[in-house]
Amino acid sequence: MNKTGSVKFGILWNSLQQFGQLGITFVSTIILARLLTPEDYGIYGILMIFISVSEMLADSGIAGYIIKKQNVTPIYYDTLFVYNMCVSGIMYLFLFFSAPFIADFYEKEMLISVIRILGLVLLLHAFSITQFTRLLKDLQFHKLALISIVAGVAALCVALLLAYRGLGIWALIFQQLVLVALTTILYLVVNRRIPHFRFDMRVFKEQFAFGINLFGSSVLMAITNNIGNNIIAKIFSMNIAGLYVQAVRLQNYPLSMVSNVVDKTFFPIFSKMNDDWRLLKEQICKLRRLLYAVLFPLFSAAICFAKPIVSIVLGEKWLGSVSYFQILMLASFPLLVKALNRNVLKSFGFTAVIFRIEVYSAVLLLFCLFIAFLFKSILVVLLAVVLGQSFSALFSMFYLKKKCAMELRKQLFDILVFFPCAIIPALLQYIVSDNVWIQMSTYIASFLAMIVFYSFRGCEEYLRFYRMGKR
Repeated sequence: MNKTGSVKFGILWNSLQQFGQLGITFVSTIILARLLTPEDYGIYGILMIFISVSEMLADSGIAGYIIKKQNVTPIYYDTLFVYNMCVSGIMYLFLFFSAPFIADFYEKEMLISVIRILGLVLLLHAFSITQFTRLLKDLQFHKLALISIVAGVAALCVALLLAYRGLGIWALIFQQLVLVALTTILYLVVNRRIPHFRFDMRVFKEQFAFGINLFGSSVLMAITNNIGNNIIAKIFSMNIAGLYVQAVRLQNYPLSMVSNVVDKTFFPIFSKMNDDWRLLKEQICKLRRLLYAVLFPLFSAAICFAKPIVSIVLGEKWLGSVSYFQILMLASFPLLVKALNRNVLKSFGFTAVIFRIEVYSAVLLLFCLFIAFLFKSILVVLLAVVLGQSFSALFSMFYLKKKCAMELRKQLFDILVFFPCAIIPALLQYIVSDNVWIQMSTYIASFLAMIVFYSFRGCEEYLRFYRMGKR
């Protein structure tokens, strides 16, 4: 398959995968939110920082090197496999023995058993990284999509069964276990190759030299994205932490879908095409404009209709998270900018720059959170998150100018040009009527008009991207 066909094929199947995952997660959220309590989600939320950081340690960015490298032999996959299993085993033992201390810190004795069982995800995830990398390297997007959807549906069924039986937090725990376990099994079936327990130090040094910066940035991202759960749970309560977790989950739906499609599709393809980097840079700019034109109004709509969204999706008992959700959605604008810029930098091989951005961002965000907690207000904490993410996006824009010669002025102009796509529909829906359905109809109509106005030419340019591989 040629490069153009790879792009079309990848976009199609990755979009299907993301919409499938989004649908599964959405259904899961709708049902489980009505069966579980905010405290259940609060407990689950504080555990994710330990799991996320451990998974980042297991990967260490090595998989990204294999995807980028042109000629890869089996020893590269085997070395990755051995490293993943060793690190994951060490991290699981660490979590196993530190579980009592974590439970004492949060004054929740049940966390001991929860951590030790959920920690098994690390071992399963480590076993699957090599298989996933091989499929992604070979651009097997259709297989990845089907595996993801099948495993997601099975895990959802298990979670619903346990939740209906009144098992609370265990429904979420076993949903993750079943998801990762079944995904790993299906990867093995599809690849038809079990990695050998072989380790080449020369190959590892080569992989690690590339991956160390991605590893560091990923760990920092995992910490900064999840530390809010842990701090809120400790300073305030598990109930408030649960409301915060659900607000974050709602916020992540559109953003994670787009970032995953871009990351899983364009990074491996860009890595094969970066010999023509000037033309590639031009097309990236046009892709960015198209995404801004589509997503900025969606973010705005989520803020305007936060209350009915929370009420319909989560239920009346979660209305306390409405204000959390609205403020967090403000952070989606800079997060989108940062996600796109990070992917571009990674495609060009500037992993050290990505790490530097995350260091600056983490320091700034933690400082903002420290100041916010002096006020002992959850709303101030959320505003600190928005501020931290905004500065993080600015850092990424600055380094995109410095390393990829993408003018800062043009980057800012793209944001300012498409910001009316978010503001104008929001203003119109407030002016027209107090009826929510009329407001929504007005918003949709104005949104579509803005999209046509701003992105018609952008769509044409975006389609030209498909023909890049022919040049």
